Amino acid sequence: MKRITVIICLMYIAVNIYSFPVFQDYSNFEYVDYLIKKGYIEINDNDIPIFSEKIIEKLFENNNYLSKNDINIASFLITALERRNKGKITEQMKIELLHNNSWDYKLNNRINIYWNLNSFFIETEMNSHYPYTEVTYKDTILKRIWNNSSSKMSKGYIGYRNKNIYILAGRFLPAWGRGIYDNMFLSSEIQPLDGLMFKYEKGVFDFAFITASLTPNYRTFRFDSLRKYVSFHKIGFKLPYNTYFTFKEIIIYSNNKPKWIYLNPFTLYYGVQWNNHFDDNCIWSIEMINRYVDGLTISGELFIDDFIYEKEIEALFSNFHLYAPDKIGLLINFSYTPSFIEGLLIESEYARISKYTGTHRHMEVSYSYYTDPILYSIGPDADFLIAKVKYFLSNYFIAEYNIIYQRNGEGNINEPFIEMNNQNYKFNFPSGIVENAMINKISMLYKYNILELQINAGYSMKMHKDNIPYNFEEILFFGFQGIINI
Repeated sequence: MKRITVIICLMYIAVNIYSFPVFQDYSNFEYVDYLIKKGYIEINDNDIPIFSEKIIEKLFENNNYLSKNDINIASFLITALERRNKGKITEQMKIELLHNNSWDYKLNNRINIYWNLNSFFIETEMNSHYPYTEVTYKDTILKRIWNNSSSKMSKGYIGYRNKNIYILAGRFLPAWGRGIYDNMFLSSEIQPLDGLMFKYEKGVFDFAFITASLTPNYRTFRFDSLRKYVSFHKIGFKLPYNTYFTFKEIIIYSNNKPKWIYLNPFTLYYGVQWNNHFDDNCIWSIEMINRYVDGLTISGELFIDDFIYEKEIEALFSNFHLYAPDKIGLLINFSYTPSFIEGLLIESEYARISKYTGTHRHMEVSYSYYTDPILYSIGPDADFLIAKVKYFLSNYFIAEYNIIYQRNGEGNINEPFIEMNNQNYKFNFPSGIVENAMINKISMLYKYNILELQINAGYSMKMHKDNIPYNFEEILFFGFQGIINI
């Protein structure tokens, strides 16, 4: 009976729902992610946004394969999509209680306005926090700080969507290749970008492009003569054995206005900057995803900032040499949903970023947004390992356990490698005094209608914290969240 209900709901929503983009911060994204990895929503890439009509379309095609527990999960997701479609203005109110040596509380509020007219759509979203006392320099240019509270505009874009293409213009945060904890190409931890994006999909082929500003438009920076811009593009192919391959390229440059040669999405940025003798920051990335085995997703991404062909390059004078290290990042992850245990999702991920990856001799074109690395959030000179077990006991209750091990050397996204005579380009990884961190965390989430309740508990330990020898930190934390989606 539930299967028939799901089919009827899918048919109804497929006819009546407008398409809207689903980002990772969407409150029910964990259901979308689970059904993708289970194979019920067949999507080749790991890109965000994912459009709602594609989710509905794929669920409709695969409804005959849904297990009993997954029918409940799909039904819950369908109801959430329908509620989102009906509501033009939604609000999320969140109360957080956290015990970390002492009790603390936070009140968060998110107001989202979404409007859709056939293939066109507009979305804007504002977040506010109270109390807000951890004010940093970055906060003062990103957020409005007032009376112990903060607010920021996290989304604000206009878009167009048809069967094969979508276009977004405004403020948003996409993802090209999602990891389990974070993304190598566009971190989920950075602030939303102000720019333009389009993506075209046809059969086994897809192509995407983003151009954005990486310099704030706030008063402090308004009269800067040089600003920081970035252009991304990628091309992807679906290969045999349920394999997806993609090539990505970035160009970061500083200028008083965007360069037209980098606004061309169909050129090779490396060739353009080489032939024009520009010293801009060009980065490549290749990613491969395989879902050949039912329930198993394996993916790997190689992030190539600079791969040095010759370690020692003779300069104009024979007694002077240039030295440089390789600057690369590696991300490997897998997800497994066993068919013999319904609702179980097992995941693991390893990320490794060499010391100077993302940096540049000209600091104004480093791969950073404000002061944060745009690549994996651990930044350069670090590696990271996570194992995660998530169990959907029902569509209302999710339990999750995470264990994390992380190492951070003394490298920093704002400290470039400068080629010098007789400089040693070989060093330990991670370098210097290494901070070691271990985190164990368990959480339980309960959802019913518009209400969400979550309990988090865990233990974290850091040795040589902040790269200070024998600086030890040990924290036992406990937290509670209550969320109302109106």
